[in-house]
Formats: sequence, C-alpha cells, structure tokens
Amino acid sequence: MDHVSRLYREPHLPDALTAPEVNVIRAAIARWESAVNHISGPKPDGQLSAIIEVMLGT
Repeated sequence: MDHVSRLYREPHLPDALTAPEVNVIRAAIARWESAVNHISGPKPDGQLSAIIEVMLGT
C-alpha cells in the first residue's frame, strides 16, 4: 500500500493476573461448583473451571 504509515501507539506494560489472584479465582469457582443448594443462576456443570484453565494457559 502506498502512502500509508504505521499507527503510533505509546508503549505499555501488559496487564496480567498475579499468582495469588489466580488462586482466589480458582477457589471461588471451586466453592461455586461444590455448593449443594443453588438459589439462582445456572447450576454448575464443571465447564467454568475448565474454561478458566484454558484461558489461563493461553
């Protein structure tokens, strides 16, 4: 392409979760999935923890 320049973006540091933050998220999901009585919302089927682990691995 002619007469096209690169877009300028200021450098920035990527945001990432810390190990303690990841552990808090995993614990919250485990509590939600192990609860016996669910008053509202979808019933846990184990997919959320699997999806989160995939997202953390990418």
